[in-house]
Amino acid sequence: MPWLLILVLPWLLAILLGPLGMVTANGDSTRLGWMTFLQNAALTASLVLPCVLVPFMRNARRFALVIGVVNFIPALIVTSTSLLIIAPGS
Repeated sequence: MPWLLILVLPWLLAILLGPLGMVTANGDSTRLGWMTFLQNAALTASLVLPCVLVPFMRNARRFALVIGVVNFIPALIVTSTSLLIIAPGS
């Protein structure tokens, strides 16, 4: 069960360190650049983490993959919303 808590980290960090959370953009291009990178990294991590955790979850491999796929949905929603806030014309 503690391994599954790691799957929450990508979209939680995307919320906290993005425009939906505690960080404001204020039109600064360097801040917008790292916020965009962070959102893309969070989305990538939400795809990679379930595959990395499968060997450690010996009796729950299918469960870990299903939770990983279900976890991808909020990660996709959070990152796409954040990216639309960061770059409205994209």
